[in-house]
Amino acid sequence: MIEIKNNQDLVMNTYQSIYRDLLEKYIYRVIYSYIIVVVERQAIGMSVDQKHKDFIAHFYSLAFISLIFEWVKDGMKDDPKDIVEQTGVLVQGDFKKALNKYAK
Repeated sequence: MIEIKNNQDLVMNTYQSIYRDLLEKYIYRVIYSYIIVVVERQAIGMSVDQKHKDFIAHFYSLAFISLIFEWVKDGMKDDPKDIVEQTGVLVQGDFKKALNKYAK
């Protein structure tokens, strides 16, 4: 989110253009690449199908994109570090809990 804030003009112009979907796809790929690594680490020693790990990463990636786009829509007024910290509190332990539900 800090990178988005540092490129605020570019992001706002893209967000408000017909190319918004490209921005969303790019942000999704970046977020997903980080989240799937965390999910895979949390799944070490567990027997969980890859499709379930992918779904967990997909779900949280979409949730984070929604938060980011809401923040962008509101003019990026809030400090991105605060949003990241608040999100961290919400998801702490959630990956492991979801993986345990899917474990064989």
